[in-house]
Amino acid sequence: QPWWFRTLIVPAVLRRQKSRLQHQGFLGKSPEDARAMMLRALDMLVEGIGGGPFLQGRSTPARGDLAAAAMVVQTGFRGSMPDIETEVRARPSLIRHAAATYRACNAPPTRWLAKVAPAADGVAP
Repeated sequence: QPWWFRTLIVPAVLRRQKSRLQHQGFLGKSPEDARAMMLRALDMLVEGIGGGPFLQGRSTPARGDLAAAAMVVQTGFRGSMPDIETEVRARPSLIRHAAATYRACNAPPTRWLAKVAPAADGVAP
């Protein structure tokens, strides 16, 4: 890589990433604390979905549903978070919620969601 890339671009990207982590509350946290925070967020989503298809028992998705579906789908992105993906798979209501949100928005599911959604419904993939 050229010298200007290492001296200009790399530090700028690192600053931006640190800023994002700080705003999300993950900067300075141990991996165990960050994992516990993520598991707590997953449990809160399960509780928020309850028996309804969407958060707070709504019949149509709201912004929170879109954010939750995006978070769930990101856990399966190219195997980047295998331990959290396992936790999401252990909570099938999250996968059903993400699939319902994609359907309600007439959006095609991601490859990962299309693969795991049938299993969450008790149907073999």
